Amino acid sequence: MSIEITQQVDYNTNLELLLEQYKYSDNMVAMISAFNDQMTEVESALFEIRDEFYLDTAVGVQLDTIGTIFNELRKGRTDTEYRAEIRRKGATFLSGRPEDIITQLKVLYNATTADYYGPERTGEVASYIIVNDGTATQQDLEIMSPAGVRSQNGRYLLTNTGGYLKTNSDNRIIVKR
Repeated sequence: MSIEITQQVDYNTNLELLLEQYKYSDNMVAMISAFNDQMTEVESALFEIRDEFYLDTAVGVQLDTIGTIFNELRKGRTDTEYRAEIRRKGATFLSGRPEDIITQLKVLYNATTADYYGPERTGEVASYIIVNDGTATQQDLEIMSPAGVRSQNGRYLLTNTGGYLKTNSDNRIIVKR
């Protein structure tokens, strides 16, 4: 699990950490102030890189750069089409393990929850169902799956009692809570 950093550090608090005997040393204060200024600039640049090269928000040249990382050329596609293709390309780097597929659903397809049901639930040896609330399609899930393994993309459906049903891609109920 990663930690989302949303605000920058105030490096000027470093001056408050000086021992009493160094608080009035012009050289020491100047050196630490210079460090503080440089670190603030570095941190601002890192935040800018993070924010402008995030797949969901990158546009134009930034999106082209992400595509280059995944060895995917734009080929005249719109940002939306290109972003979807980069997601699909990223999914091919998976090993096909349930944990990897769930991580990809959360990272690439904005799923906040994803439940895996293996052959014991599907009744077939080489098959599984992933029930999630993300934007992945059945085609996306098939790309993430190992060769020869059948996948089903299920969805959560809220009921009028506050519970939910999990359905597979054929809209058959697989879990009721």
